[in-house]
Amino acid sequence: MELKHKTPYTITNQPDHWLYIRPGDEPDTAKMAKLGDETLIFVNVPLASVQPASLDRLHTGYPNIATLCTEAALLYKLDTARVQRAATITNTLGMIVLAKHDENGETIAPSYDVIAVRSQSNPRGWYIVRKGSCTCPDAARGTVCKHRITAWIYKELHLRPAQIAYESGRTGNYTNAQHAPAVNVTAGLEAAKV
Repeated sequence: MELKHKTPYTITNQPDHWLYIRPGDEPDTAKMAKLGDETLIFVNVPLASVQPASLDRLHTGYPNIATLCTEAALLYKLDTARVQRAATITNTLGMIVLAKHDENGETIAPSYDVIAVRSQSNPRGWYIVRKGSCTCPDAARGTVCKHRITAWIYKELHLRPAQIAYESGRTGNYTNAQHAPAVNVTAGLEAAKV
């Protein structure tokens, strides 16, 4: 199989998703990094254990940044570099809040329907993200911007655990994916787009 640069892949028996970077240091290996990690750490992976990521192969426990980044890349059909920038914003404290004002400055009740994402280029600036739109220049050009992806990841990180607990009929604090109930959370992803 020929791997495509900056494309999400899964590795056999690992729930996390990886990003192909370049051929590995040894024959029949690929240099991979975990998609969504704040600092990309590269590892050599045997080509025989690499397969393309797809929404039906995603881990179904509680979400983590890597899983959500893969979902976002596949769901929005995006270059993983844009998704990686969204992960960087998500991993940085103080960059995302539930908006208290809409794009016109009107006071609104905070909810996951309207999320404010801080600008990386202007630390005093914020972009307002709501379903299908963002107030940033990239969105004005018609692209799915990193702010929309950031808002989607943030929303899923906060709301999906409650959805999983509700759908499974269980409650509790699950500290990692191994202990989380397995349910199909990919159903309805299209409707969950921000």
